[in-house]
Amino acid sequence: MRTRFLDRERIHCANIYRIASTLNRPSASSPHREQFQQLQDLIWPLTNDENPYLVGIEDIVDMADEAIREIEAASSVRNAEEAQRRFKVEMETATDRLRDTLKRLNNLANDLLM
Repeated sequence: MRTRFLDRERIHCANIYRIASTLNRPSASSPHREQFQQLQDLIWPLTNDENPYLVGIEDIVDMADEAIREIEAASSVRNAEEAQRRFKVEMETATDRLRDTLKRLNNLANDLLM
């Protein structure tokens, strides 16, 4: 499921790249040249497979998967609880990063709509 979700999102990124690459770059004398560059700068993070939005989500999913495996493999309740505590600390940091990433994505969407 994880792979399908991220692959689907990567397809969206590839579509954004495909559409963006078909835009005609204005000539050097065009009054729209600066606006075109601003658009290119705005959408650039969405046009590649390793965009920061997907990588942040992928990191959290990988951390959760690893924690689940570690908890399942724990030889005692105490070891499982310790793995759970470590995961909680890691997730707090990761969710802070993801929250920041989502704010940037929201700002990007607002900028594109303005």
